[in-house]
Amino acid sequence: MMQVIGSYTSPFVRKVRVALIEHKLPFDFREETPYTADTPVRDFNPLVKVPAFVDANGETWFDSALILAVLETQKPEGSGSLLPQDPMAQLQVRRLETLADGIGDAGVLMFMEKKRDESEQSPGWITRQQEKVDNGLAFFERYLNERLDKDFLHDFDGGLGLSTADIALVCVLEWYTLRFNADWRKQYPRLAEYARQIGERESFVTTKPPGA
Repeated sequence: MMQVIGSYTSPFVRKVRVALIEHKLPFDFREETPYTADTPVRDFNPLVKVPAFVDANGETWFDSALILAVLETQKPEGSGSLLPQDPMAQLQVRRLETLADGIGDAGVLMFMEKKRDESEQSPGWITRQQEKVDNGLAFFERYLNERLDKDFLHDFDGGLGLSTADIALVCVLEWYTLRFNADWRKQYPRLAEYARQIGERESFVTTKPPGA
C-alpha cells in the first residue's frame, strides 16, 4: 500500500493526496510533524521535511513536485495524466507548478516567522515573503485573464481536466486563506473563480484541512 507521511494542513502534502485521489490510487496517510526532536519523518526523508511518500515498490520519495511526477509512472494503465508526455509541454506545466510551490514556500516562511516571539521577528523578512506571495498571485491573475476561455492553467488535458500546476496552485491558495485569514479574492477575482471551480472537485473537498 502506498503511504503519505505529513500533516493535514501542509499544502505540499495535500498536493500529493489530491493527486493520488485523482489517479484513484489507494494509499494510507500517516500524520506526522517534522518539528519535534524525535520525529519519525527523518526515517523517510533525510531533510526532515514533508511530504514523504512510499510508493508501491517500497521506494521512498520526497518533494511534492517529484512525488507527483513519480505517480505518473505508477498510475493505472489507461488512466488520465496530470503531466503531458511532450517534453516542452511538460516543462510549461512544471513552470507553473514551480511558481505555485514558490508562493507556498514564501507563505510558509512568513507563517513560521510570525510564530516567533514578536520581539524576535524580522518585519523586513516578513515583508519580503509577502511580496513574493503578492507577485505570484498577480502573475496568475494576469495569466488567467489572458485565458478567459480556459478552466485551467494550460492547454494540456490528460483526461482529468487539471494538471500538477492546478493542484499546486489551489492547494496553496486555500492554505494561504486558512493560515492568514487572507482576503485576496476581491483583488484577484479571476483567480478566485478559478480556485472555486477547481476546489469543488471531490479530491479537494475530501482533503480540506481542518478549519478550512
